[in-house]
Amino acid sequence: MRKHSRNGLAGILGICALSICQTPFLDSPAYAEDKAEYLFGFIDKTGKIVVAPEYEDARPFSEGLAMVQKKVDGNYRYGFIDHEGKTGIEFKYAEAGPFSEGLAPVKVPDSGSLVDELGGSAAGKWGFIDKTGKFVIAPKFQEARSFSDGLAAVAEENRYGYVDKTGNFVIKPKFDLACPFVNGRAAIMTNDGTGMLSIQSRGDIYRVSGGKWTYINKSGEVEFGPFEACGVFNDGMSPVALGPNQGKFLPNKWGFVDTKGKFVIKPNFNNVHALSEGKAAVQTGTWKNMGIGIKSWIPGKWGYVNSKGKQIIESKFDGADPFSDGMASVMIDHKWGYIDTAGNMVIQPQYKASWGFSENLAPVQVCVEPKSEGKTESASEAEDSD
Repeated sequence: MRKHSRNGLAGILGICALSICQTPFLDSPAYAEDKAEYLFGFIDKTGKIVVAPEYEDARPFSEGLAMVQKKVDGNYRYGFIDHEGKTGIEFKYAEAGPFSEGLAPVKVPDSGSLVDELGGSAAGKWGFIDKTGKFVIAPKFQEARSFSDGLAAVAEENRYGYVDKTGNFVIKPKFDLACPFVNGRAAIMTNDGTGMLSIQSRGDIYRVSGGKWTYINKSGEVEFGPFEACGVFNDGMSPVALGPNQGKFLPNKWGFVDTKGKFVIKPNFNNVHALSEGKAAVQTGTWKNMGIGIKSWIPGKWGYVNSKGKQIIESKFDGADPFSDGMASVMIDHKWGYIDTAGNMVIQPQYKASWGFSENLAPVQVCVEPKSEGKTESASEAEDSD
């Protein structure tokens, strides 16, 4: 089973690493046909499965469509489905990103019918499609991510910049990494020359070894920074992390800054997610005495604070994600469920992986038994019927 992709990955990505700016789309494993496998489906806010679990990968709905992956003619391909699970855009892309501002980034496979249709120069390249599946911006980029604030981060020749909806650069490719614009600010990374870049991402939180993060405006000018790690602006605030020894030898690494780079929540957390719906998931920590004169910093549980940094949901979860559609995914004993804005558990922890709700549906990963005579239900459905 691949790493829990909803919390990102750690990798040595070198010069081709734009994929950290949204949760990367990993190759899916092959499963033996006689063994249970974990697949994604979609639940409603009661926990009822409304789109059957049959996808290797899935992301939340955006603008009426959800990006999902399944095996087609021996290859794993991405396409898009509607709320009923019907195919809206055919499964023919090597990688893809969610729809935003009417367009979605997609990657053309290295070979196959799509390459035959578009021409050899499109092989392995990223472009942007509309909701009919038509390319609005031709596949010509090394990397591409969804539009936000009217701009999309793309790569050419291992450098990253931003294009508008005509596909023209408005900020020329000059960064080692570039992440989405939100609230008029985007995190970009420059290599400090110390060696190969080591990248970690959880979709809304970015870490890097071998470089520093700063925030730019839409003119491409640096507004503030640098930071050891950073996140996405939401509700006018972004999480940032301070020096390299904090969180290792010193606690309280993460805080939140406003769009001018001023701390509005001082560094007080071991780990965080970006603010969403007025709340931020945060992880606390504590010192533990290990012997005479020796202490160790122990990461603690996850809870939620408001935009002032005041705790509003107790730190009692093993993992916690941002709120969306009034609910948040939390982990207890290695299983994911959902809480409401008061912190009440409304869908019990039972999923191997999960994403946030969007358009009243959420992707979840469940165990699916192999199909046999007269049996098509998932393992979780079988347990529920006992």
